[in-house]
Amino acid sequence: MQADLRTRIAITAVVLASSAVLAGNALAISSRTLIAPTGAAAGDRFGSSVSSAGDVNGDGYADVIVGAYFNDAGGPDAGRAYVYYGGPGADAVTDLTLTGAAAFDRFGTSVSSAGDVNGDGYADVIVGAPFNDTGGAEAGRAYVYYGGPGADAVADLILTGTAAGDNFGGRVSSAGDVTGDGYADALRNDAGGTDAGRAYVYYGGPGADAVADLTLTGAAAGDLFGNSVSSAGDVNGDGYADVIVGADFNNAGGSHAGRAYVYYGGPGADAVADLTLTGAAANDLFGVSVSSAGDVNGDEYADVIVGATGGLGAGWAQVTAIYPYQVLSPNGGEQWVAGHPSTVRWLGHDPADLAVSSDGGSTWSTMASGVGGLEENEFTLTAPGPATDLAKVRLTYSGLASKRSNSDLSDGVFRIVLPVVPPAAAYRLQRTFVGAAGSDWFGWSVSSAGDMNGDGYADVIVGAYFNDAGGANAGRAYVYYGGPGADAVADLTLTGAAAGDEFGISVSSAGDVNGDGYADVIVGADLNAAGGPGAGRAYVFYGGPGADAVADLTLTGAAAGDAFGNSVSSAGDVNGDGYADVIVGAYLNDAGGTDAGRAYVYYGGPGADAVADLTLTGAAAGDSFGYSVSSAGDVNGDSYADVIVGAYLNDAGGADAGRAYVYYGGPGADAVADLTLTGAVANDRFSWAVSSAGDVNGDGYADVIVGAFGNSAGGAQAGRAYVYYGGPGADAVADLTLTGAAAFDWFGYRVSSAGDVNGDGYADVIVGANANDAGGANAGRAYVYYGGPGADAVADLTLTGAAAGDAFGISVSSAGDVNGDGYADVIVGAYQNDAGGGDAGAAYLYDLNRYFVLSPNGGETWNVGAAKSISWLGAEPADVLLSTDGGKTYDLLRSGVGGAPQNTIPLRVPHSPTKFARVRILPSLSTVGGQDESDSTFTIQTSVALLALLAAPAPNGARGAVISWQTDPGPEDLAGYRLEHALGGAEWRTLVTLTRETSYLDPSSGPATRYRLFAVNGFGEELLLGETFFRPAAPLAAWPLPYRGGNLSIAFATHGALGGGPGSAEVSLYDVSGRLVRTIARGQYPAGYQSAIWDGRDLQGRRAASGIYFLRSTTAGEDRAIKFVVVR
Repeated sequence: MQADLRTRIAITAVVLASSAVLAGNALAISSRTLIAPTGAAAGDRFGSSVSSAGDVNGDGYADVIVGAYFNDAGGPDAGRAYVYYGGPGADAVTDLTLTGAAAFDRFGTSVSSAGDVNGDGYADVIVGAPFNDTGGAEAGRAYVYYGGPGADAVADLILTGTAAGDNFGGRVSSAGDVTGDGYADALRNDAGGTDAGRAYVYYGGPGADAVADLTLTGAAAGDLFGNSVSSAGDVNGDGYADVIVGADFNNAGGSHAGRAYVYYGGPGADAVADLTLTGAAANDLFGVSVSSAGDVNGDEYADVIVGATGGLGAGWAQVTAIYPYQVLSPNGGEQWVAGHPSTVRWLGHDPADLAVSSDGGSTWSTMASGVGGLEENEFTLTAPGPATDLAKVRLTYSGLASKRSNSDLSDGVFRIVLPVVPPAAAYRLQRTFVGAAGSDWFGWSVSSAGDMNGDGYADVIVGAYFNDAGGANAGRAYVYYGGPGADAVADLTLTGAAAGDEFGISVSSAGDVNGDGYADVIVGADLNAAGGPGAGRAYVFYGGPGADAVADLTLTGAAAGDAFGNSVSSAGDVNGDGYADVIVGAYLNDAGGTDAGRAYVYYGGPGADAVADLTLTGAAAGDSFGYSVSSAGDVNGDSYADVIVGAYLNDAGGADAGRAYVYYGGPGADAVADLTLTGAVANDRFSWAVSSAGDVNGDGYADVIVGAFGNSAGGAQAGRAYVYYGGPGADAVADLTLTGAAAFDWFGYRVSSAGDVNGDGYADVIVGANANDAGGANAGRAYVYYGGPGADAVADLTLTGAAAGDAFGISVSSAGDVNGDGYADVIVGAYQNDAGGGDAGAAYLYDLNRYFVLSPNGGETWNVGAAKSISWLGAEPADVLLSTDGGKTYDLLRSGVGGAPQNTIPLRVPHSPTKFARVRILPSLSTVGGQDESDSTFTIQTSVALLALLAAPAPNGARGAVISWQTDPGPEDLAGYRLEHALGGAEWRTLVTLTRETSYLDPSSGPATRYRLFAVNGFGEELLLGETFFRPAAPLAAWPLPYRGGNLSIAFATHGALGGGPGSAEVSLYDVSGRLVRTIARGQYPAGYQSAIWDGRDLQGRRAASGIYFLRSTTAGEDRAIKFVVVR
């Protein structure tokens, strides 16, 4: 017995639950069956199509229509459709039965409400019969039945397919009011013919006819355009109904991926699709079903839903929100800088007014009117103030005021920040590392090594891949530890395993791979033959107090010629397990095609091994994917480290334009690029160098920098580097473009984060231009660019190679904080420097800080009051302070001085004598950090030593005496000298005041003239240095004579001893009877003039009486005497 194939359907009402129970913010609902009609006979396929019928009979209740396309009442498979009226007493008895015209018409294959086609106030219905033969075999038909109190089964409007096989009527739908004339329009499909497909729109009205008013045609044969049709609602908010048509066999997105097309209604509606939606993958059959979805997201615009029964095997449906405009950027989390150019990007065909809100959308300021009008639009404006975290962008239709509701807002608030001038940094060469032998190419690669020995200071590593210590071109890498007393002697020397390995062609910190708290390093050897000739290797060396030159982890290239290890880097913590990972490039690997290239990520951990955990493959042969690799930091803010890989010969942007790929980390990290960056033009070699840039703009997301040394925007191969800001909506549009200074500079040959060199809290970047000629032909340069909200393309620091041909800038890197001053340092390689021999190479470590004190420094001595100067490097205005206790406390000397790259201020040394003086330079602005101190203590003293003071006869027989002297410090550290004289026992009087002179001719001098010398400091204070007297030509003299009391000055000549040493001499005083009165001087004296004083007393201390006396000197057996008178 034949099975009963009759179909039963249930019409279900969804009602509010009798007790309104809130679950979260949702109102609980329940359902019950209203009616359950059943097909009339077995095999009818009753219910194969169902639809609302609108209110056909005008009783205020919605009705339904059900198709049964295999019903045989009108003939075998003629088909039927049944209308059931709604109402409180609705039942399963058909109220209106519509029957197919002929056998095999399959009337009822599709059913739908037609809206109110004739404008009589009653809903009408439409039924398709795709196999009707009136217009040709299986041309198809569609029948419109007008509603009303006397609605009947006679079609009021019959629409016929144009050609055999069209299957016209296979899909039918109301189109809404496309023309806005107040009448519902109808939409039918025609998926036959050449199978390109068609859809026909028929406008309603009192005189509605069977002639299509709008014919929409499939794009290509086999598309099956029209296999599904529906009203789309009013998707663009212009007040006219729109329609959507599916073409599930369209191949634009892959074979049978499918498409759906939206056509906007309006008085000028046409057959050109206004919006095209494409299936995600081959065989998705996207567009097999289409419909309006209503307003799903509550934005007051109708949305659409499209089915894809082949998608992902199980099928899927996509709800698409359609806007007249769609803001692409800025959106939540982005940042503008007030007063700086900022770009708005959006989708939308109509010209728009662009407004910005700073308060989350409460108030708006119009920034531009009537802009855009293309499918994809971009407009650059000057970002307004004030600073805000609640900025929004709005696009509004520029046309008729009645349509101004057509708009879109940025998805979330973004930031507007005020521009900040980044504080300047100064630099000085901290250390120079030199290659061990000629042709070592030391400095080809440089990097921070992290803190390998755990002393709290960053270390650096330098590669010399042509070094011959392990065999010809075996290569070496050298680690230099940081610290206050760090030197240029390598603390750890790592050597290539075999000749030709090119060990050191790439070097990098590896982070802490094994989790022991010490930084590790990784070194590449791209021609190592362990895995086959030129397969390559990379070696990880663990740090620690006992770090040694034995590799702890050895990674090997997969196949001969891979050049594995040509690039190496820490990858950060990609999988979030708390251990640092590493990435190694093999740019000549052939897995993706000849020289397509690969990059391998190895996860760290206590049991880290040599098996790659993630393998990334180049897109096409010859791409050289993996030539450059780096950690990208956390670009998308998900707390996992990301990586970036360069493929500098990729042709997507033109032959050898190059590409860079960013892969997001996470527990499920995969080999599909999450962000693809493309070179601007052919031969750019974009991604020759890639690196994390740190957080340049301070938005909390890591940024990346990519070099394109072949770019010719600044001149042939001047080069460029591009910075891309991270964030949830990170895109492939460069946010900062840096350009080489001159043709053939090769700017961008190397790029790196520089760390925060100026201490403003923003990451900075460094770019090498190793062929720049500023320091001589191919001397090379490196440029540092400060980060910040207003980061620009003007280099803030320029470092220049020492000599022609050095190729300075061939490698650049942040060095970390090597000397512990709180600022990041940078290291730059110059692999062809000749200091250690021809092309031995060198690397330069630069200390960067806000200031550097040039003088005073350790070992200097300043005299109180001296005119001195303090010199320093640093372009920020500064306060200058002095410590007298070695740096424990400081006193302000000057405020707000300097501001040039190099500065000097004069000052008088203050009255603060100490052996522990220090100078400190501090920023004048409290909002700017940074300082520098003199390298070690220096001395401030008050004493002045008299080294010589002499009064000698004037030269050439001139009258008087020349007084000359020598002091320590000399006149350069003093304000000057004051010289007094006393003539013949007279009072002391100032003879002269001098500044720089150290001698003076006194024409009034005579044998009785005395002199005394004072030093004068910058504060006008005087210090008596000593006295002298005019030395006469006679070998024995005394003054003043006659003697009347006080001191008698005596000058006597001595001859010294034979051989030039001191000799004995004596000066004595006798009375007229020859009795010894007093021995005035006796001792060993050198040859020359000596001086002595007699106070007028005898041997017993009594005053000598008036009378005649004789002064006698004896030296080297020679006696002299003079007579003088004492007057009392």
